[in-house]
Amino acid sequence: EATSEEKHKYKFVDIGANILDDRYQGIYRGTDRHEPDLGLVLERAAGEGVRRIVVTAGTVEESRKAVEFCRSWNQKFNKIHFSCTVGVHPTRCQQEFADKDENDHDILQQLVDIALDGKEDGTVVAVGEIGLDYERLQFSPKDIQQKYLILQLQVLA
Repeated sequence: EATSEEKHKYKFVDIGANILDDRYQGIYRGTDRHEPDLGLVLERAAGEGVRRIVVTAGTVEESRKAVEFCRSWNQKFNKIHFSCTVGVHPTRCQQEFADKDENDHDILQQLVDIALDGKEDGTVVAVGEIGLDYERLQFSPKDIQQKYLILQLQVLA
C-alpha cells in the first residue's frame, strides 16, 4: 500500500474517459443495477492522482452532453479538471449521418457549433473520437467511415 505522499507523487491525465456511459448512473443494458456512483468514481480517481480527464464523445448528442458535463463538473468538483472531445466515432457514422433525414451539412454544422462553443472557454480540447474502425464494420461500412472521417476533418480541423 502506497503512502499518501507516494500516491501524490504522480499526476495522471485520463485522455479517453467514457464518463457519459449509463453505467456511472447505475444502468446496465437499460436496467437499473445500482445507485449512481460517478461521484465516488471521481473521488477515487482524484485520490489516486488523476488531475485531468478528457471526456470522449462518439455522437453529435454525446458531444453536446460532454461539453455540458465538463462545464458542470468543473464548477462543482475542483479536484479534477474536465475537458472533452467533439466528433462522431467511426462505428457510429452510419447512424449519425447516413441513416438520418438531415443533410450532412446540417449535422456537420452542429458539430462545428458545439466545438466552437466549447473551444471559447477551453472545454473542447480535441476532435474525436473520429477515425477508422475496420474491426466492427457491422456498425458502419468502410466507405461510410472514410467519407465522414474526411468530412469531419475538413470542418473541424
